Amino acid sequence: MIKEIVYFLGLLLSGRAGVDALGGPILITQMAGDMARWGFNNLMYFLAFFSINLCIFNLLPVLPFDGGHLALFCYEGVTRRRVNRRLRDLLTQAGFVLLIGLMIFVVVLDLTRCAGSSPVLF
Repeated sequence: MIKEIVYFLGLLLSGRAGVDALGGPILITQMAGDMARWGFNNLMYFLAFFSINLCIFNLLPVLPFDGGHLALFCYEGVTRRRVNRRLRDLLTQAGFVLLIGLMIFVVVLDLTRCAGSSPVLF
């Protein structure tokens, strides 16, 4: 499952997978409801899949995620000096802007799906 998620993330970042495969809170809720109706095993599989997705997303090397902090710690370990506090703050703010932008994007995709039109944005 982890391999498939990482593979899809690579396809998405390279542009070989469409953004229509992304989903926000509305789609996640709909899918969880479907899985619950299809049976307990399907719901547990979906919850595991969702948790692994969150784990992998959290490990992306972007601040403020854990992967971003890990990347900074590795950089500091290799160079043996601390990253400038101002640079760290700027990277964190840029990461938050990216995260908020992504959140808005997936909610717009979800709302577009709910309105019945195809999410053809790119």
